[in-house]
Amino acid sequence: MGSSKGTSGKSQADKRMKAFLKYYAPYCLLAFLLSLFYDGTSARPATIKPLNVFYVNTNTQWQARAEIKNGHVDRLIFRSGLERPFDSSHIDNNGQGKGIDFRGKVWLFRGFPSL
Repeated sequence: MGSSKGTSGKSQADKRMKAFLKYYAPYCLLAFLLSLFYDGTSARPATIKPLNVFYVNTNTQWQARAEIKNGHVDRLIFRSGLERPFDSSHIDNNGQGKGIDFRGKVWLFRGFPSL
């Protein structure tokens, strides 16, 4: 008789688990699928614009293409093809700002060149 009590308790737990999964599984699946396509920061797509940049360590200025997204420079792309990703940055609508690259080096953004 003791063994029948154990199986009835187990079957009750199984029934509760099945009911739980039946109700919540579609929501969990939807949340998972949305997380694959949305990272929370992609409200606006990135734009690539020419930008005058100043590297503080060598006091050198270049013109590069900047990938800008939500007021931040994600990376610089130089004419040579070299890409410099940024850990943190900010840039205004005039192209003025500052960033710290993946190596911890400081860069200044000195505006969009006139075409």
